[in-house]
Amino acid sequence: MISAEVNGRVIDYKVKEGESVRKGQTIVKIDDSKLKQERARLEAMTSQAKEQFERLKKVYEEDGIGSELDYLNAKYAYEQSKSSLESVKVDLENTSIKAPFNGEVETIMVEQGEMVNMGVPVVRLIGSDAYKITAGVPARYADAINLGDQVEVWFDTQVRDTIKTAINYVGGSIDPQNRTFRIETTLPQD
Repeated sequence: MISAEVNGRVIDYKVKEGESVRKGQTIVKIDDSKLKQERARLEAMTSQAKEQFERLKKVYEEDGIGSELDYLNAKYAYEQSKSSLESVKVDLENTSIKAPFNGEVETIMVEQGEMVNMGVPVVRLIGSDAYKITAGVPARYADAINLGDQVEVWFDTQVRDTIKTAINYVGGSIDPQNRTFRIETTLPQD
């Protein structure tokens, strides 16, 4: 599930359901017009705060004029403004939702023109590079299962195509609901 990291209106889908995407490829574009205006406002404020800070700093340090409190207030106002500007720049970057890995667009969950909020799933992306299998093993085998042990994996539809792979994660606790512990393995990429 790929979620929005900023609030806004979906203005464009760069891909369709079923389409393959590469890591870093833009999938969805969220309207960034308000953030661009906010960036311009903060750039002006930061420039003004920097100029004021530099003037007070020069006068305070070189001529001993002014109070340390005024100098520090100007310094902190500049740093806060600069930080706010950097935050808006990150938000602007996040208006382009990009594929975090190679995969295929399984489901588009929000239509073009709809509003999304931060954390709302926008697209379901199915990875195509590495598949992880997680299984619950009965607690009575806790002493018998170790990291690196070989396992056989098959699917109900193709029992004849059994795959041998190694366990790359063994859980350290037992689920009290079903008395199992978790193991994971990764399918080979061939």
